[in-house]
Amino acid sequence: MLASRVCVLGVLLVIGSAVGVVTTERMLERAYEREVEALDDQRAAAQRARVVDEEASKRLLRELVELDDRIDRARSNNPGCHYMPERERQAAIAQLRKLKQEQAAAKLRLEDMRPTIERRERRKGIHLSHDCMQNPLAKQCF
Repeated sequence: MLASRVCVLGVLLVIGSAVGVVTTERMLERAYEREVEALDDQRAAAQRARVVDEEASKRLLRELVELDDRIDRARSNNPGCHYMPERERQAAIAQLRKLKQEQAAAKLRLEDMRPTIERRERRKGIHLSHDCMQNPLAKQCF
């Protein structure tokens, strides 16, 4: 009688430990899946941030080019010309100052973005073809 109870208890312990192992295994699988999802979310967020940074830098560069063009056009109106009425000349000079201030602000924003742009470029890395790996002094590898 005692032996059968010990045997039953032993069987229950084995079954209980097997259930515990299965439960622990499921918990580990779920934790792993959550970590994978979190990593995927982080990668997606990083990709979105890269796209936003890239678009902002391109927009800023276009703005700088446009400001350069506007400044050139304002200079071509020749605000220093003595043949212009005083009011027009003063308005042209004020417009030129305003454009130069906008250009300076845009350049400051570009300088603030430069570390981000450079970091993004470094993370892209470079691609070396198989031919360049075999012969780095080849003509097409420069």
